[in-house]
Amino acid sequence: MAKYVAIVKLDPADTHSTGGIVEWIGFWEENEVDSGTVIPQPYQNSSGIIQSGYKAITLATVTGEVDENTVLNPDGVKVGWIMQDKTVALRDPNS
Repeated sequence: MAKYVAIVKLDPADTHSTGGIVEWIGFWEENEVDSGTVIPQPYQNSSGIIQSGYKAITLATVTGEVDENTVLNPDGVKVGWIMQDKTVALRDPNS
């Protein structure tokens, strides 16, 4: 099963913030393996664990074929948007 996700670079821990900035948006294939080896997705290590300092926020779960009617990003999230502290809401920094 694939997900369409926003990868958020989290604010440094010493700021005590739980927010961050959207750095990448795209398809994320969960537990994808090739000959028993995990195929890393962007921002994952070779074991399939997301890299420290990043968080994946699911925008849509894709169970079938993607066509022009498939809604992947209903809120129009873009790279550079911020993840609000504590609420995990993604929003345009200019709003």
